Amino acid sequence: MAEVKVMLIFAVLALICLFPGNRALTFREKASQVKLDAQWIDAKANDVVDLIFVMDRSGSVGRNFPKAKTFVKDFLDYFSIAPQHTQVGVVLFDNGVSNPLPLTHNNHKCKFMGQLERDVPNTVGGLTNAYAGLEFAVNLLRKNSRKNFGAFPVVVFITDGDYNVGGNPLPQVEALKREGALLIIITIGNNLRRKAEILGWASKDNRNQPMAFPIENFDQFAHLAHYIHKGSQTSKFLPIDDAECGNKCDKAGASASACVCDTLASRGQPTCGCDPGQHVKAINGKDGCVNCPLGFYQEEKNIFRSCKSCPKGQTTHAPRSADISQCVCGPGFWNPIDKSRNPHKGQCSRACSVKASTLYPSAAKGRGFIDCDMSERFSATT
Repeated sequence: MAEVKVMLIFAVLALICLFPGNRALTFREKASQVKLDAQWIDAKANDVVDLIFVMDRSGSVGRNFPKAKTFVKDFLDYFSIAPQHTQVGVVLFDNGVSNPLPLTHNNHKCKFMGQLERDVPNTVGGLTNAYAGLEFAVNLLRKNSRKNFGAFPVVVFITDGDYNVGGNPLPQVEALKREGALLIIITIGNNLRRKAEILGWASKDNRNQPMAFPIENFDQFAHLAHYIHKGSQTSKFLPIDDAECGNKCDKAGASASACVCDTLASRGQPTCGCDPGQHVKAINGKDGCVNCPLGFYQEEKNIFRSCKSCPKGQTTHAPRSADISQCVCGPGFWNPIDKSRNPHKGQCSRACSVKASTLYPSAAKGRGFIDCDMSERFSATT
């Protein structure tokens, strides 16, 4: 009998490991799964995503609606909002439905973040017509989705209450999936009698886990969003209308900078950017552009205050270098393989030691010095 009990215990433990959805996820596990799913969505779609947030703004949400908007902002830090990348729409539902931010094809993150703050009101009220919200999302995808460009449709449904008007939303859930949409479900609070049903609408991710996240309260909801933030991202900079930067950017001559939007990591603040081979510098009270000095480079349009340094022992032939391949061995360094200034496997060796002469020392002494004349020539040509 004892052996049977032990076997049953191991069987239960195995089921828990195989099917983690059968147990309550910890807060950290929920956060990690949302983060992984956000990264997976971004990678799966090759940067072309049609993303729609369907948000509950019924009376029960109350003063917590701004926290839901904060979650949207934090979630979007994983996406490059630009015409060729991700486009975002917002649908709100209470008794009825509204679409303050349509799914357009020409938006960028700086513009969208301003619209989210300005055009999505914090006022709430009414019942919970989830059917109308999801139905609107279906029609939005049918009319505005960029399927012809390989866009990956994603719908994030956020609610804190049971649907209580408009009917059962299941037909619209099924319609979304027929449109090829990935459906993420986030519920807040413990007052949902239909929580299991609503969470069951979710699609499954690449680990075959349901993309369903029950959050206990709105404060935890905000913390979850902040936890998702963690992770390295590659910034991209999209030129936008100069008027969006106001008078921040220097427009005079060689130091002129351009107004750009960081479409991936920013929270929507237009800023001044420079071309490859340059970096941003304050000039007469405005942000202008200066060339990278010798020994430094910058590959892309950027908003950085300095350029990247060449590896140790390397410099550049001229200022305004735009790639690490323009770094060459500097004074006192060389490529000992072909005795050139071109780095060997990205590295340069010191051309002579402090005590070395212009002659190779005797091999019998084991000194191993190399010809200092090479470094002298380097010094003369740098």
